[in-house]
Amino acid sequence: MYRLKVSIYGINVTDGGPSMAFPVCNQECLYYVTNSFIPILKRTLFSWRKSYIINIDLRSSNIRTIENGTWDDLNNLHCLDLSKNFLNKISQNTFRTAYSLKYLDVSSNDIVSLEEDAFAYLRYLKYLDISKNRIGKIESNTFNGPTSLIDLNLSSNNIVSLEKDTFATLRNLEYLDISKNRIGKIEGNTFGIPTNLIKVNLSSNDIVSLEKDTFAFLRNLQYLDISKNRIGKIESNTFNGPTSLIQLNLSSNNIVSLEKDTFADLRNLQYLDISENRIGKIEGNTFGVPDRLIKLNLSSNILNNLNSALFSRLADLKQLDLSRNLHFEMNKHAFSNLSKLQDLDLSRLNLTFIESETFFGLSNLRTLRLSENHINKIEGRAFVGLAQLTLLNLSSNFLYALQSETFIGLSNLEDLDLTNNPLTRISPNAFDGLSSLQVLDLSPYNLTTLESESFAGLTNLLTLGLPKHSFGTIKTRTFIGLSYLTSLDLSSRNISVLDVESLYGLADLKRLNLSNNPLRKIGKHAFKDAFSLPYLDLSFLNLTFVGSETFVGLSALRGLDISKNQISSIEGRAFEGLSKVTLLNLSSNFLNALQSETFIGLSSLKDLDLSKNPISTFSTNVYFEPLVALENFYLREISNNSNLFNFVYFANMLHYYKHLQAIFVSDIEFISCSQFTSIVTYAASRRVNFVTSYYANSTAYYNELCKYEDTNDHLKNITAALNILVNRTVNRDSPTYSNSELEELTAAMSGIYAIQSLMLITLIILTLIMSGVFRYGMSKYRKLKMNNSEDSTEAVMLK
Repeated sequence: MYRLKVSIYGINVTDGGPSMAFPVCNQECLYYVTNSFIPILKRTLFSWRKSYIINIDLRSSNIRTIENGTWDDLNNLHCLDLSKNFLNKISQNTFRTAYSLKYLDVSSNDIVSLEEDAFAYLRYLKYLDISKNRIGKIESNTFNGPTSLIDLNLSSNNIVSLEKDTFATLRNLEYLDISKNRIGKIEGNTFGIPTNLIKVNLSSNDIVSLEKDTFAFLRNLQYLDISKNRIGKIESNTFNGPTSLIQLNLSSNNIVSLEKDTFADLRNLQYLDISENRIGKIEGNTFGVPDRLIKLNLSSNILNNLNSALFSRLADLKQLDLSRNLHFEMNKHAFSNLSKLQDLDLSRLNLTFIESETFFGLSNLRTLRLSENHINKIEGRAFVGLAQLTLLNLSSNFLYALQSETFIGLSNLEDLDLTNNPLTRISPNAFDGLSSLQVLDLSPYNLTTLESESFAGLTNLLTLGLPKHSFGTIKTRTFIGLSYLTSLDLSSRNISVLDVESLYGLADLKRLNLSNNPLRKIGKHAFKDAFSLPYLDLSFLNLTFVGSETFVGLSALRGLDISKNQISSIEGRAFEGLSKVTLLNLSSNFLNALQSETFIGLSSLKDLDLSKNPISTFSTNVYFEPLVALENFYLREISNNSNLFNFVYFANMLHYYKHLQAIFVSDIEFISCSQFTSIVTYAASRRVNFVTSYYANSTAYYNELCKYEDTNDHLKNITAALNILVNRTVNRDSPTYSNSELEELTAAMSGIYAIQSLMLITLIILTLIMSGVFRYGMSKYRKLKMNNSEDSTEAVMLK
């Protein structure tokens, strides 16, 4: 298709995107688009190549007037968008020559009136949008002419009334929107003979009543919205005629009662909304014959009771909303005829008690909402018969305890919400029968005790939400049976003790949070059976001691954080069995010594953090052999006199750490230059980065090194490198070094090792020479002595 880009009266006009009002025009229309200032739309505006113009889009162009004849000879014009302008009137001549128009949008203007026969010449018009204007009245013959009209939008105007037969000539009209006006009354013959109407929206008006046979001729009507009006009464024959009606919305009115057989003729009705009215009572045969009803909303009324006869004809009902009826009383077997019901909302009804057989007959119910009531007791077996129920919401009630057999019969329940209940006790086996439950939420309220086997029977539970209140002690086998639970949050629960085997049974647990508790004791085998847990956070607790067998069962653990506690002692073999752990954080504790066998079992450990501990002694027989995979060793802010910095000890340690890449050390004070130089040199020779920072004695340390500055070139390089290191430390609160800087320092330190090696070789050679000289002198001495001895013997013999 030929496309144009033109400039009209100095205004840049291009072919733009599709009109928002008429998406049907996307492929077939050529667009003229402006967002400029054209107060008067003149007849000469489209004088060039008129036959190519199919779509004109002049949204937001400040148009106030359209000259007569503007659309002359635009024989192919199908789409016209004049929305968001300042037009205040549409006269008989405004669109007189726009014969071929199919889509017309004049919404969001200042139109006050439509003259008679305003659209008389638009015989092919299908879509007309006059919404969001200030029209106060529609004349009876306003729409004479556009007999092809399918969709008419008159919403958001100031229309007070509709004349008789206003839409009589619109025989093809299917969609009519007159919502958000000020219409007070609908005459019986307002819609005349437009029998093709499918959807009518009369919501948000001031309609007080509906006359008899108002919709009598609308036999094809399927959707009718009369919500948000002031209707007080519905006559029994108001809906005679629209037998095809599928959806009827009468919500947010002032309806007090419903006459007998009000909906009797609506044989195809599937969705009925009568919520937010003032209905106090519904007769047993109110719903008459609409046995195809699928969804019924009676919420926010003043209903006080229901009986089974009310729903006797609603065999196909699947969704029922009775919520927010404040004085409601529920009778036994009230829902016995609703065997196909799937969703039942009974929230905010002021219910106090659920007795047995209340839900008898609801064999297909999937969702039951009983939240925000005053329920303080649920009788045993109250939910028997709800075998298909998957979601039960009992939140925001007054349940203080859950008795055994409360949930018997809910074998397919997957989601149970008990939040905001003042639960203080859960009886053992309270959840019997909930073998399919996946989500259980008990938070947040004041449940303070979890008994052993509180959750027995919940074999498929995946998520458990517990209240953030004091539990004190997690007892032995509290969570037994939760073999599929994947996440458990016990943080900030004021837990002080984990009993022996307290978390036993959590075989599939992937996430456990115990942080921010005053936890001071963890019993042996507390984590037994949690063999799927990959990470365990025990930071910010009050632990003082880590005993052996504490972590038995955590065979899949990769990371263990016990930092920021008060641990002063770790029993030998405390980490035995944690062969897959790669990260161990013991920082910010009170460890002053590490005993033998401390790290037994940590064969895969790569990162070990002992920072901020007052460690002064590393036992000489601490077993380093298990830490064969160690790569990063963090020793920031440890004791100044730690024997770690004894060269022999340090060298012995590095001998075992074959994969060590870096040692991070800070706050080293009062260590001799020679000792530190030896350590750094040896570390460099092992290709280990020794990352340090100095504080109190930086200058003294530097001066110590400078004594050797003139010894040889290698020592000069060492001094220069350490000079850079010290200066960076002095000038930075938290010094960091690039890889190149560390490589320079390592290279410099390697010089000392080379010199020391050379000196050692020289010493060995000198020793060998001295040894040779000594052996040579001794042999001469022996020969001389032997000669003297022989002479003496000969002299004796001569005598």
